[in-house]
Amino acid sequence: KRLHQTRISGPRPEAVQIKLPTAKAGLYFLHIQTERGLIIRKLTVL
Repeated sequence: KRLHQTRISGPRPEAVQIKLPTAKAGLYFLHIQTERGLIIRKLTVL
């Protein structure tokens, strides 16, 4: 189930803050697609 999707543009965004007020506590996977490939990280919501 996808909770959030956004497209970020700019010269080189180093940090992005994403608010997920409707996310229930649990383990999620963050998928980041860049020009260099796909990065997948675990995200824990407490």
